Amino acid sequence: MSAGPCRSVTVTPALHGAAATLVALILSAVAGIAALAGFAPATLSQQPSAPAAVPSGSSTPMAAISDAELEHARVQMTRTMCYGPCPVYEVTISGKGEVSCNGTYFVKMTGSQHATIDREKVRQLLTAFDQAKFFELPGGKCPCATYTDMPSAIITLTWRGRTRTLEHYHGCPCAPAALFDLEARIDRAADTDLWVGNRGGPLASSGPHPPR
Repeated sequence: MSAGPCRSVTVTPALHGAAATLVALILSAVAGIAALAGFAPATLSQQPSAPAAVPSGSSTPMAAISDAELEHARVQMTRTMCYGPCPVYEVTISGKGEVSCNGTYFVKMTGSQHATIDREKVRQLLTAFDQAKFFELPGGKCPCATYTDMPSAIITLTWRGRTRTLEHYHGCPCAPAALFDLEARIDRAADTDLWVGNRGGPLASSGPHPPR
């Protein structure tokens, strides 16, 4: 059977417009179904939006330290003896900026000393405790092998209705590094160098052993 002659089809403007309308209706229907299903087809959706910005750090933003909270805050640190000339003293800083230091051994001035510092220094010190999450730091016995004859730094923080005492043995190489920083900040805030003097002695008197 012979094929019939090919016929040419002329696309009129009306036919073209009808086809365009049909395509638009199909796309609209697909978009509506996709919206009901909770997603958009890749051919119809725009570029995916950028994910919501995540604040740097996973911790909750720290609350501002009010004057009332500052008024009742108290920081105390005791540095203990070691096998050597480690300075032994106790320093206390109140929220009012009152500083007292009682030197016992290997210090420039023994006995009780007193001074007053700017309350803003106390606020900055408390902010450092907040950043270090002092109330959440691990305590208790050192979980790793220790070095003997080292001193300890014992910190007691009273703040926002809570009190915690944490003993940091400097012969514990796996102790949180934040403790060394807090101890140094307490000394700087109280300016204990005025009464302690030379901090030579064993390496552990001013940092971890062995050095990191």
